[in-house]
Amino acid sequence: MKNIFGQPSKILTVAAAALVLVTAIAIAAEKRDARVTQIVHDVKVLPSGTASRPASINETVRQGSGIRTGNESRAELTFADQTLTRLGANTVFSFEEGARNVNLTSGAILMCVPPEAGSARISAPAITAAISGGIAMAETHKNAWIKVIIIEGQGVVTLKSSGKTLTLTSGQMIALPPGAKEFTKVRNINLKKLTDKSLLIRFAKLPQWVWALIEAEIANQQSSPPPGGLTDPTGFDAIDQRAATLPAMMHGTPTPRPEPSGAPPARRSR
Repeated sequence: MKNIFGQPSKILTVAAAALVLVTAIAIAAEKRDARVTQIVHDVKVLPSGTASRPASINETVRQGSGIRTGNESRAELTFADQTLTRLGANTVFSFEEGARNVNLTSGAILMCVPPEAGSARISAPAITAAISGGIAMAETHKNAWIKVIIIEGQGVVTLKSSGKTLTLTSGQMIALPPGAKEFTKVRNINLKKLTDKSLLIRFAKLPQWVWALIEAEIANQQSSPPPGGLTDPTGFDAIDQRAATLPAMMHGTPTPRPEPSGAPPARRSR
């Protein structure tokens, strides 16, 4: 009996173990991938090593692939842990390790990380920003100012040129000139005005858990405003809608004040 059934039994055991391993690998890979949940106008997937192609709703984007948006275009990706990333117009973006490490080559993104999901890192040409269980915006363009905004949670911004770090908390923004080796003054921005005006937030409905976090921070800010008041973010059009920065940022350390009425017009949305 041993000769008849022993060997097939071993084969079945090995086959079952192999099936479990393959299934586990497939599940792990799926957790690292993203699903396209919103598309506005021209959005393309940039698979590694192959030509770009138009994105489609609900398709799976594998880690290592990129996304590119065109003029007046937007996209949204949702990951297995419910981390959500939105891309503004003229944005080039890719991700690794699921939503834990995203690369923003150019353009603007909104990243929403559930509290239980841990932290994620945004890597741009001049900075990295580690976002801890929160909601953040980042924008970068060639030869232009870089902006990082923390709506909820905490972000640690690191300058690649000098290695210096800065911690931002809810309602704070840093804007940096090209090639910055030092940090400029942190601004406390009006979250209500920001979230009312931002196309990244308003172009499609956000999940309820995101809105709950945003509304809680708006309420906290309104009940306990920071010393010195709040900067009106509509001067730079709430990120993504225009790439220009406040004129005050072009001359030394910015001060927390609204956009002056005589400021030159900002660029239109891309």
